Amino acid sequence: MSDRIEIERRTQQFNQLVEAHNADVEKNLSQKPGPSQQDAEAAGSLTRSVRSLAVSKGISPIEAEKIEASAPDAATASLQQDNLLLQRRVEALQNSEQNLKQRLNQTTVLLDQERRRNATLKGA
Repeated sequence: MSDRIEIERRTQQFNQLVEAHNADVEKNLSQKPGPSQQDAEAAGSLTRSVRSLAVSKGISPIEAEKIEASAPDAATASLQQDNLLLQRRVEALQNSEQNLKQRLNQTTVLLDQERRRNATLKGA
């Protein structure tokens, strides 16, 4: 009987640690800032740098536009950050789901054990 109590206590402790970890991960992900004004200015600066470099190297305006179009802009960076944030949230939810499945399986096993014990006691 004391073994079962110890197993339940440790299982509960483990589950609390996992929930705290998942909450910390979710909190850290939600605190990440989006693209700032500084990022937008850096992207604009990069575009101007690409354009001036292309002109100084004698590249045609059409080729310079192609190079400029391939340079990352603030919108693309923002979408990439949002995508990464969503991926991390999915991972956190998958961890929570896995934890809940483990808890359900443990509870099912304990319930089956209790039913067997009760059946044995009724038969005695």
